[in-house]
Amino acid sequence: MKTLLSFVLLGCAVEASDSVDAKGGANDIATIFDSAPNIDSEGAIEPCDAVPILTWANFGEGFVLDNCQACHAHGAADRHGAPAEVAFDTLDDVLTWQDRIVARAGSELGGMPPAGGVSETDRKLLLAWIACSLR
Repeated sequence: MKTLLSFVLLGCAVEASDSVDAKGGANDIATIFDSAPNIDSEGAIEPCDAVPILTWANFGEGFVLDNCQACHAHGAADRHGAPAEVAFDTLDDVLTWQDRIVARAGSELGGMPPAGGVSETDRKLLLAWIACSLR
């Protein structure tokens, strides 16, 4: 069964032994799991129980720091025109803006970050994290 990203997921059960201890962003996690989650052309993701556990600590925080906070942090020296209310300083901030994050950074056409977007692996991991861990 595939889960569409547009639906709110009630839970993604994975054995505790499948959790990820590595911190350092998407590239470390992708290396640990050999590849990013499978997302088909309609935006459906593998069942969450087939995707490694991605958390704020082992993925989200590093992803946001590396790809978003140069502009989307309240303390950013130069927000480069990012709206003041769109900040990703905390997990709660990301939860508030998760739909916009999916649309802008989770899409090949979303244009975020503006310096070229994220890699395909990082994009897939971002979508899996939001679909399976945040919703």
